[in-house]
Amino acid sequence: PVGALTSESYRFRSRPFDLVSTPSVAEHDACGASIRVDHRRGRVMRRLSGDDPAVNEEWITDKDRFAFTYATADDRLRYPQVRDAETGDLRPASWPEAFAVAARGLAAARDAGGVGVLPGGRLTAEDAYAYGKLARVALGTNDVDFRARPLSVEEADFLAAHVVGTGVDGSGGVTYADLETAQTVVLAGLEPEDEAGTIFLRLRKASLQHGTRVLALAPFTSRGLRKVGATLVPTAPGQEAASLAALVEQAAHGVDKNAIVLLGERLATSP
Repeated sequence: PVGALTSESYRFRSRPFDLVSTPSVAEHDACGASIRVDHRRGRVMRRLSGDDPAVNEEWITDKDRFAFTYATADDRLRYPQVRDAETGDLRPASWPEAFAVAARGLAAARDAGGVGVLPGGRLTAEDAYAYGKLARVALGTNDVDFRARPLSVEEADFLAAHVVGTGVDGSGGVTYADLETAQTVVLAGLEPEDEAGTIFLRLRKASLQHGTRVLALAPFTSRGLRKVGATLVPTAPGQEAASLAALVEQAAHGVDKNAIVLLGERLATSP
């Protein structure tokens, strides 16, 4: 309360009453943590946690709090540029001209054989819907994907049958509250502290306060796994499916129909 602990990135740069606050969602992972962006004269000064009890409560990771200066890095584009048709060089352009050039290019690509849209996997549901609608209505394509890595038909079938639509309208899906009440959580190919900070915070809380048992299918115990009190199930990369089957067969591990299994993205390349 007396200001003994202050943020170095914000200290002496602005006063709270000079700031304009905008609610947002953290973009560093797919957890959907609620944040508050405080900006002044078009420049972000600090980011604080939003209040979202269902997701990140009142907490955010250090990455979500401090890793925003990339938006004003010296090597970022600060104005539109278009490529000159004659010389092939980029030149500064106004926003209306840039939008017109982009629209013509997309229209030509659509007529020449189609356009693929790759919005990424860390968008909010609303932004992802907007990209999908743009692709289908304006570009006339169903080629919309969040994956820029190798993928398989097996993964696509699994996502379509078991993931799409769950957790959105209350009809199913695992919630953050479920992580706190689960007796057993299995991590397969996932390093929560590095890849999903909000999940890591919830797992740590569940382990310390509710005695949740965390099993990790990984080659070794990382620092993040030690923080959540995880029990290591030594597993070489690519052998996660066999390890999961063995866990189910061995009752001593406590993995039953009530256990929660969290799969990391890199498991998509593992049959």
